[in-house]
Amino acid sequence: MRAAPALPVPAPLDTPNNMKGGILVVLPPGYGPAAGTPPSERSFFSDSAVDRGKTLAQFVSWFPVWGIPLATTRMTAGNFERSFFCCEWPSSPVSGVRGPQLVQKYSVKCAELAAAIRCREPRLVIFLSCYLWQAANTSEGRQLLKDALGAPQEPGRRISPVRLAAYAQRWEKAMVLALPLPGPNTTHQFVQSVGNAVQGAFRQAAVLPEASSDPLIEQASGCLVIDEKASIRRIRTKLHVTEERARSLLERLRGRTIDG
Repeated sequence: MRAAPALPVPAPLDTPNNMKGGILVVLPPGYGPAAGTPPSERSFFSDSAVDRGKTLAQFVSWFPVWGIPLATTRMTAGNFERSFFCCEWPSSPVSGVRGPQLVQKYSVKCAELAAAIRCREPRLVIFLSCYLWQAANTSEGRQLLKDALGAPQEPGRRISPVRLAAYAQRWEKAMVLALPLPGPNTTHQFVQSVGNAVQGAFRQAAVLPEASSDPLIEQASGCLVIDEKASIRRIRTKLHVTEERARSLLERLRGRTIDG
């Protein structure tokens, strides 16, 4: 994982929604705005008027694909948008190693992450790098995070049906998501493929907005053919769902067509 020269990520505005029980987004250092970017007024996490770097901008763009409404303008922001906060961890880049070798280097720095979590007690922690999540799950990482997150309640569950990995994991004090660092490899297909599981993690953490919609509906619409049984088979194959779920999606698409 190579970090380009960049400024630190501007911290979102502190609010009652993110000071306790919010959503923590964790990313490696070096992915903030480009050097020379003028400072912005502090605002909520997804405010498009604030440059937090291309990596977080791409992450924000995934929410509509997941069926999770996330406002990007100040006039429409609500409690959900104000519940996010972020941190770059570790506080400084790790040099001399790449790829899986980063995991051990990160694990010894888990005390830094524990301090950020202890301070605000988030309900949901989102790692934007599976290496960061793997570091948290080493024996040393779990020990350093024990006071802040408690113990893992399950092994990480892989939530991506494609080659690029993503995971969900329940810890004692928070729900955890591990997603790849946004970039060229995180294609639209990948983002779509994890939408249902991402919603599930937000729901388990009790932070999913009521206005969220089924992330599989639009994907299912691209599987339709004239024959009903063939449509169900295509939905099952492409979206990796049960026959019952595929049939339910087909019925909802029919209802949407009739309503329209």
